[in-house]
Amino acid sequence: MFDLILSYVWLILTRGFLYVALPYYFYTRVIDVYLSYYHYSNQEYTKLKCVGFPMPILGNFFQTLPILKKLLQNNDQKVPFTKLIEEKFGGSSFEGVILHYVAHKPRLYICDPKFCEGFYVTHNAHYNLTPNL
Repeated sequence: MFDLILSYVWLILTRGFLYVALPYYFYTRVIDVYLSYYHYSNQEYTKLKCVGFPMPILGNFFQTLPILKKLLQNNDQKVPFTKLIEEKFGGSSFEGVILHYVAHKPRLYICDPKFCEGFYVTHNAHYNLTPNL
């Protein structure tokens, strides 16, 4: 009787992993990455620059890795993303929005004061509800 219950529990756990957890993991780590990349890259805002084409699970790791190596070789204390902006986009003179993937999650870095001001003026109620932005 105990073997029957144990095999039934094992069957439920394996089927749950196979039919629920694995497709969810695949969707959030692979498909959702490309859907968000397609969404952000087709925006009307023309100053949007992408660091590079994202890889599933890794994101923009291969674009960030050479910069990390340079920082470690030179014993530089800069933040790696700051060095990435300097090398790819011209440093602090860049104005626009940068799309960077850390692992499978997209990050938007807004470097345009006019865009920030306009966004805050038009979406002020949203900022009041979420103070973490």
